[in-house]
Amino acid sequence: MIRGFILVFLLFSFSSFANNLQTLKEWIKKHKNFLYVSFQQITKIKELEEETLFSGFLCKYKNLLKIVYKNKETGETQEILIKNNKAYIYSQTDNTLIITKVDNSLFIYKLFKEILEKPQNLEKNFHIRENVNSLELTPKVNSDFREFKIIFSKNNIKKIKSQDKEGNEIVFNIKEIKNCNRKPFLNINENTEIIKQY
Repeated sequence: MIRGFILVFLLFSFSSFANNLQTLKEWIKKHKNFLYVSFQQITKIKELEEETLFSGFLCKYKNLLKIVYKNKETGETQEILIKNNKAYIYSQTDNTLIITKVDNSLFIYKLFKEILEKPQNLEKNFHIRENVNSLELTPKVNSDFREFKIIFSKNNIKKIKSQDKEGNEIVFNIKEIKNCNRKPFLNINENTEIIKQY
């Protein structure tokens, strides 16, 4: 009887895990081309013993990705538009537009490349563990991160936590997820200084 109970429990657990993983893949498929996410970001720099709070949003519209950050303390806003492997980084405070090549140092871009564009590789790129009502994805050995977790629960991504090899932490608390229904662009002022770095 005990063996039977254990077998039923294991089958139920595996079935639940498979269903949750399939739900995550369906979520990725649904939002692959049109996604709007508003978030709160907490950045902790270990060496400086600093914690910075940002609010922001990202909008993915087909091959365009726009990210907006606002520093809660200073009010400074930065806009990033990614198009054709180039990042256009606009600072309202400095009135500058930096154009540079995109690389994996841009955390949120790396996240999109590894997850939203390659749902078929989830099991290949991540250790996937089921917690209570959530899936936890941790990258395998070939990663820049010591710790990287995506908390997926109730059919949505709720939180993203990462820590690099130096001990710096980034936490995204997801506030709202919906479809991005408008092509994103940068709100550039007149007489903006353009700086090319490629």
